[in-house]
Amino acid sequence: MKQKALWPISNDNWCIYEDKFVANQAGYLETMFTLANGYHGIRGTLEMASHYGRPGIFFANLFDLAPIHWDELANCPDWTNIEITADGARLDPDTCKLLGYRRSLDMKQGILFTSIRWQDAKGHRTLYESCRLVHAVNKQRALVWGRITPENWSGELVISGGINADIATRVGAWKAWMVIRHLKLDRLEHDLNGILYEGHAYRYESTLTMRTRLLVNGKAARETEQRRELLSELHRVKAIKGRPVNFEKFVAFQAEPLKKGSPAGIVGRELQSLMKTGIESTVLAHVTSWAKRWRTADVEIDGNQSDQAAVRFCIFHLMQSACEKPLLDVSIAAKGLHGEGYHGHIFWDTKIFMLPFFAVTDPEVAKSLLLYRYRRLTAAREHARLNGYRGAQFPWQSSVEGREVTPWLGYEIVGHEAPPYKFERQHQVTASIALAVDWYRRMSGDEKFYVEYGAQILIETAQFWASRVTLDRKRGLYVIKDVKCVDEYHVGVDNDAYTCFVAAENLRLGIQAVRDLKKHSPARYRALCREIGLSQKDIKAWRNIATHMYFPMNSKTGMIEQFDGYFKLPDRILKRDENGWPIFPRDEDPEAGRTQMIKQADVVLLFFLFGDRFSPEIKHKNYLYYLDRDTHGSSLSSNTYAIVGLDVNEPDRAYRAFCNSAYRDLRPGRDDTGIHAACLGGTWQAAVNGFAGMRLWGDKPTFKPWLPSQWKRLAFSILWRGSLLGVEMTHKTFSARLIKGKPVSIEVNGKNLRVTLRKATVPYSRKV
Repeated sequence: MKQKALWPISNDNWCIYEDKFVANQAGYLETMFTLANGYHGIRGTLEMASHYGRPGIFFANLFDLAPIHWDELANCPDWTNIEITADGARLDPDTCKLLGYRRSLDMKQGILFTSIRWQDAKGHRTLYESCRLVHAVNKQRALVWGRITPENWSGELVISGGINADIATRVGAWKAWMVIRHLKLDRLEHDLNGILYEGHAYRYESTLTMRTRLLVNGKAARETEQRRELLSELHRVKAIKGRPVNFEKFVAFQAEPLKKGSPAGIVGRELQSLMKTGIESTVLAHVTSWAKRWRTADVEIDGNQSDQAAVRFCIFHLMQSACEKPLLDVSIAAKGLHGEGYHGHIFWDTKIFMLPFFAVTDPEVAKSLLLYRYRRLTAAREHARLNGYRGAQFPWQSSVEGREVTPWLGYEIVGHEAPPYKFERQHQVTASIALAVDWYRRMSGDEKFYVEYGAQILIETAQFWASRVTLDRKRGLYVIKDVKCVDEYHVGVDNDAYTCFVAAENLRLGIQAVRDLKKHSPARYRALCREIGLSQKDIKAWRNIATHMYFPMNSKTGMIEQFDGYFKLPDRILKRDENGWPIFPRDEDPEAGRTQMIKQADVVLLFFLFGDRFSPEIKHKNYLYYLDRDTHGSSLSSNTYAIVGLDVNEPDRAYRAFCNSAYRDLRPGRDDTGIHAACLGGTWQAAVNGFAGMRLWGDKPTFKPWLPSQWKRLAFSILWRGSLLGVEMTHKTFSARLIKGKPVSIEVNGKNLRVTLRKATVPYSRKV
């Protein structure tokens, strides 16, 4: 007789599956199956086989000092482990034959399902089924529940589970690694309420407290077992053939400073409340929260189920990486809460590739990402001062305090020569934060945030750029020397096109912020001038610099040189595979920076962000040129070529680039150190800014739709200044309707459209 499911699972286009256990892919699959709630993230490690892959438990606000790597996200004790011994045989992929295996990530509900059928050396067959979640509402709670069914045997079944404090972080790169512990164990003990762990980080004195409680068939454990720093509750059950044994593992945790008070007391109350609430009510609240989030965030694709699941995969993991309300003073790391990659640091790509998604689906998150930077303005000022500049210069990599935390000596310590990273020349991060402030203001209409916080960011970053430029008297223009390009292969160059352009834009935004602050909060403006030493002479200089910033474009040919001297470098046009994707010449890797090969979109990124300022001819010519030389070595590249490819009438190339972005973290053997968080946001951009053609070129959303032949329909929602709009497109029509809020004016293929409660539909040609 078939048993009732532990919990109903969603249909296939909401799920990602793994149907075969492959030991050497465990790390990549752990990344793919990560569950998180913006506060806590748990990699998708098998409960009974944590010795495979790279187990990871992370808290967004829990960092520690790593030797020579500065701040690093701490890998914390593991609460997931559940060990099963069936009539004397431990169930493990190493020692048992797998007769059936399926793991299912249900993205609609935020639940990880596992089903494994084992056969041990005695021929005993056992079915293991479990569900796991990290709660979307109660951020300090997690849950694993399931059942074990002896299919052809009866005997003793032993189920144990608790907390493994013997966890370390692997740091390093370039095949040079060392392992360190970030948390000092203070307490690991068992009492009437289960297993209790208390520990603290070495540097920041942050504490972590956890409690777990394992129930089997509704009863508490009678004994415990300790192996090194793994302490477990252990249940011995008389198993009867064909009769399932149910288990529930309740988990609560507290990483400061989420709540004030005694951490042990807080966690104890959380655990008791979770157990009192019970499985069904707990899961229902979690699933309901996810349903609410999907109502504004979902992108629907009809006609290609794989593309649909891939896009939802990207959106799901992006939403998991952020708190939907500003509970914590944190941002989103380049690897999310999904692994140790980049040490949990925050980069420029959070603002360029992730924030736009939140700005039109969950503006509170977008605002919290900007407030994270505002609260670190003091550190940014100090960073600028130490480098000889004025204003606020944000670091290339940031964590707790807002200092520069980019690793710079880590490779030599283990006997390998460090590559010339040159993070101190990555200056475009400062302008990216300014651009994000402007985007958020225009999309959300949040003038209160702008006046109280955003305008100051724009002014202080403009002050930095005014001190960063130099006057080239021969050209009669301002230049920016000695920077590292967005594409990262080229270091120490002069007049990087992207950097020059966004610096000038930052200055213009700073000038506008001065006007706005004078008008709406003159007292605040005067106080800021005193605080940072800003004068009218400075603002006049900003205007002159922005107007006379050098930009390396040939007015006759329309070609934009990525930086001074780029076109004189040896050319390297890359070979293509059968799918038209570049084959990266690995043997030339050390020489990449001495050629015209680029790692990611650089000039082309300008066409995405500022496409209304370049003619179609200039965009198309430069798009083709740089496409031939781009290795797409960065996950930030493909989505940009997808968006701009549609803008320049290259739909086939655009769809191919979209697929490379959407499936990047779904391909076997990808990164086991975490998700490519910016690529997740970039994939959403490729769908919404690319195929729907949505842009913010002016004071209202504009659309230039084009649907690929592989799809029949594309639909999504956007929040625009408090109004929720539903957008839908087929190969022949574009439709929009107001779901809630005030009517909104939009532009579709150059024509104005008033969006009200009544659905408005306009025909369009598939030609870009």
